[in-house]
Amino acid sequence: MTAAAIVGVGQSDYSWESGRPESVLAIEAIRRALDDAGLEMSDVDGVVRSSLESTTPIELVSLTGMRPLAFAADDGTWGGFAGGLLGLAQAAIATGRARVVVAFRAFNGRSMMRLGRPQPGSIAERGATPRAQGNMPVGGEFTAPYGLVSPAQVFALWTRVYMDRHGIDAGRMSRALGAVATCARRAAATNPAALLHDKPLTASDYAASPVIAEPLRKADICLESDGACAVVVAAADIARNCRHEPVRVLEAYQYIVPGYQHMWLMEPELPPAIPREVIPALLARHGLAPTDLDVLGLYDATSFAVICDVETIGLCAPGEGVDWVLDPTVPYNTGGGQLAEVYLQGMAQIVDVVRQLRGESTNQVPGAERAFVGAAALMSGALLARGLS
Repeated sequence: MTAAAIVGVGQSDYSWESGRPESVLAIEAIRRALDDAGLEMSDVDGVVRSSLESTTPIELVSLTGMRPLAFAADDGTWGGFAGGLLGLAQAAIATGRARVVVAFRAFNGRSMMRLGRPQPGSIAERGATPRAQGNMPVGGEFTAPYGLVSPAQVFALWTRVYMDRHGIDAGRMSRALGAVATCARRAAATNPAALLHDKPLTASDYAASPVIAEPLRKADICLESDGACAVVVAAADIARNCRHEPVRVLEAYQYIVPGYQHMWLMEPELPPAIPREVIPALLARHGLAPTDLDVLGLYDATSFAVICDVETIGLCAPGEGVDWVLDPTVPYNTGGGQLAEVYLQGMAQIVDVVRQLRGESTNQVPGAERAFVGAAALMSGALLARGLS
């Protein structure tokens, strides 16, 4: 298989209100990623994006000076797309469909579509009493009457099921959740791009954070934010001549878990997770064990997601994630993650781990050589390594 490597990363300015269309944010991030790689817009012959993305490849070709694209594709897993985009780029390069592929996400997630509240059209004004309507998995007529009006309430249900299954009391869970939230703020404190760069969080601050849906507090919920980031993936011969040491995409996967279309609310098992053998088997194919990873990029839609993900990766047994996060054996989300840097559905975590493997992170892990990045209950992910060899 033709080797593919990440050769450039870039981001727009992150903000609470960008005042710009998502397409403008996307182009800014793409230009910065190409400049980071030492490439031009005219070098790009492939584009991959999330199916949720508002900016189309047609717009990019029309507005940026890209040459006609030989490859364009969407990943169809809603919020679980980040690792899948790297897989699409890798496949395009391996099959000769493209040589330089851009993956991006641009999202005005605070000033436009806010995922943390009921979505437009889900509430009907009928007389004095608003009524939920439609079959949306969160906020629709079959969920909103039971208090499920935004993802936070669903995530809280997952957390409570986990606590019940493993016999974890409220105090122990609170300490674990607080450890994840304060870890994110520590990382953000040294990352000037992070939206909560100037918002430290102590254990007592966490305990004072308002409860959104028991046991999740405001500090446990990912940001609503505006911004974009982009990643440039290139064939090995191009990567060797780029500006930075390449970061090789060893393997990327996508594994859609049944029930995603209704937030798993009708599934017999919660919280959602891919089979536990998937990631250890992926690592084993490259002669690695979970403990050989140097840094992680995890999809922290909530603090609780980190607890689940480290178990699924194989860093600890089921039910032991609450202890692992108190003393992590592998650094994770070193840019602040979605809890403290920006919410771009896992793409910013890819940018973060690439900088780690290039030795450029604001929270550098000494000697980082291998990283794993995952999205949305690890339904997609990628194993990355420093260099081409």
